[in-house]
Amino acid sequence: MGATLPLEQIPPLLIINDIPFRLMTDKQYHAVVCGNEQFTIPRLQDGSVPQYFSCIISSDEDTDTTFTIIDEEGLEHLISFRVYAATEAVGRYDTRVWRRAPKGERNYLWWNRCTALESGFIKDQRIALHTSHIHASGEDLPGHFGYLFFHRFRLPAGATTLILPEDARIRLYALTVSSSTSEAVDVSLHTDRFDR
Repeated sequence: MGATLPLEQIPPLLIINDIPFRLMTDKQYHAVVCGNEQFTIPRLQDGSVPQYFSCIISSDEDTDTTFTIIDEEGLEHLISFRVYAATEAVGRYDTRVWRRAPKGERNYLWWNRCTALESGFIKDQRIALHTSHIHASGEDLPGHFGYLFFHRFRLPAGATTLILPEDARIRLYALTVSSSTSEAVDVSLHTDRFDR
């Protein structure tokens, strides 16, 4: 088993864009490993049809996935998106690759040759939860951060069923439906963009 998020840092309730997400924190297993599960999309408390579904999700590795929505007429609507890894960095500067590994203490006389430059990146999905460490092999790994990510999608008209993908790398921590249209929107770019 790979690295996992620390259960002691996962709160029982997250509120994002006025939408509450209840997380399982009192049981050993606190996420659904995606295996083609089906969920009936409920009506809201006032009887209206929800307009959005939102989820708190992560993966063992960065991966593309597809959720399937079935409507009242039995038609399938596919929602494809990228799920980021829970225990990998969400950003990095450009990194130099050296011909040989450094030896001993740094003395600032650098005769090593740079052979390549790995491009930096920033994962642009909204972070729902950040942990100060992760667990691996029964130990805490401080400074190795963990992440859960927030995704929000508009439901097609007449949506009745949500089907998760068949992919054991993806873990679903919370799922909810709403008609809330409130959303935090940045008025300017707060990070570098490495795609230009």
